[in-house]
Amino acid sequence: MEILWEVDYFQPAEDQKSPLLNRPQKRPLRGVPVRRLDHVNLLASDVTVNKNFMMEQLGFRLREHIVLNNGIEAGCWLSVSPLVHEVALMRDGKGARGRLHHVCYWYGYPQNLNDLADVFREQGIYIEAGPGKHGISQAMFMYVYEPGGNRVELFGDPGYLIFDPAWKPIVWTEETLAAGIVWFGGNLPGEFFLYGTPVVHEQEPAMASA
Repeated sequence: MEILWEVDYFQPAEDQKSPLLNRPQKRPLRGVPVRRLDHVNLLASDVTVNKNFMMEQLGFRLREHIVLNNGIEAGCWLSVSPLVHEVALMRDGKGARGRLHHVCYWYGYPQNLNDLADVFREQGIYIEAGPGKHGISQAMFMYVYEPGGNRVELFGDPGYLIFDPAWKPIVWTEETLAAGIVWFGGNLPGEFFLYGTPVVHEQEPAMASA
């Protein structure tokens, strides 16, 4: 893992400056005007080792995780803020390491995802799943692929917020996981648990659930 920190602050052109001074620019009238980066989801060959590094070295807190019947940790959701997660780790179903599962942007409110689904359909953007709602994180979601092949998630709400300093992580098991993956809105396709970028072709026996 590497931590990089370098910021070039956006400077809008004069005609793009908003009279609302706490906004970086006028709301775009083209594209999907997402409001912020919500989280990233990374695929790992060993979820637990990476989780421990994030917690012990970077101060993340465990919010929810998946523990299979054989004791293997198949996924975890971590944050350093009241958000339910800012970094998620999932066990790579192809046995690879260090791949991107998705990057997620927070867009607005649940009904906005329905409007975006119309836009994506009309513009030929592949919708992998959603709109729907996760049990894990309690957030409304939609997954699409951007032209470069990376999976992008759009959040229609922030899920729940955690202000309890004594929060105890939620543990999902193989028996309870169905509701955790999708609460309503259909099922996630099998490729959701296998596809990541960069693409790898050597597939090991798939792990249960994630």
